[in-house]
Amino acid sequence: ESGFFKFMSGALGLARLDTPDGPKPAGFFAEYLGQFPPHLQRLIAHGYGRIFAFSHMDIYDAIRDATKLPHERVEPVVHGAAFAFLMINSVDLPHILRHSSIPFEPAVRATFQNGLVYGLMFLDWYAPGYLAGWQPLGALETDLIEHARRERALATQRGYPLAFRLANPRS
Repeated sequence: ESGFFKFMSGALGLARLDTPDGPKPAGFFAEYLGQFPPHLQRLIAHGYGRIFAFSHMDIYDAIRDATKLPHERVEPVVHGAAFAFLMINSVDLPHILRHSSIPFEPAVRATFQNGLVYGLMFLDWYAPGYLAGWQPLGALETDLIEHARRERALATQRGYPLAFRLANPRS
């Protein structure tokens, strides 16, 4: 960080005074992210989305804040927030899936659900059979579980899951 934080860190001997400044936050670190190819930019933004889930007390607040980012960053940040939300609330997964039709525009809602589906596929990749025994209740939960099962089958055919994205995302 530049400014006072950098000055104090240098004065306290925590950082050298000639340490270069960190990335500028303008446009959601556009200059910094622009150094990377698009697929890596998406992964970085996805990681930021996972941080969003932990840095907000409410998932709706995290998603609302994500929708204020530059357009190309909204999808990976919301996807990452949904993935982390699913992981930290694993006890409530059926409830989360049944109530995943969040009150945001359809594209944001689909992205949130894609993050949940990816999380389910990821859990099944880590613990094979996790999805096989799931008995979903209701149309939405059934749809999301079936989607995760299809993504898991594709990952098995491919030999690996895609890096924090679905082969066939909801739209």
